Amino acid sequence: MKRTFGLITLLLALSACEQPVVNTSDTNETISSPTTFHPRAIETHPDGRCYAHTVPDTTTSIVTGQILVAPEERDASGRVISPAIYRNITRPRTVVTQTGDQFETLCAAAYTREFVASLQRALTVRGTYQGPITGRLTAATNDAIGKFQSTKGRDSDILDLALARQLGLVAAARSE
Repeated sequence: MKRTFGLITLLLALSACEQPVVNTSDTNETISSPTTFHPRAIETHPDGRCYAHTVPDTTTSIVTGQILVAPEERDASGRVISPAIYRNITRPRTVVTQTGDQFETLCAAAYTREFVASLQRALTVRGTYQGPITGRLTAATNDAIGKFQSTKGRDSDILDLALARQLGLVAAARSE
């Protein structure tokens, strides 16, 4: 019984390591998802829309304190033989002062190789991406997204849906 439970736990843990698979809409070709998102970076709401957050505002200050290096020593009668030794330390402390803003984004499944390649080309034309067109969402691609969006007032390296529409990568909603 214990062995079966352990095996099931191991299999579940290993299955979590697999990349999600995306089926492209125009072909039967299945490819591994090229996304490099943190699992909680994009939230899918019950209505099927996806959202992300901008980088939160933070404040960093230098904090001074003491740490105990060696405790005091006492003899059998309780008299202090040697006092405790402390050392002064300083370290930075960062505090989130305001949470990031929520914005609508593309769901992770939309980041196919073809879409990411189009995104890389669009960012190359706008001068924020200088890497090769690979169709993979790399750190360089994320940096370029962040640079492009920062010029538009969005502090995130996850693509804003409205900015994806401005780039011509996603169809704009029809007004009725």
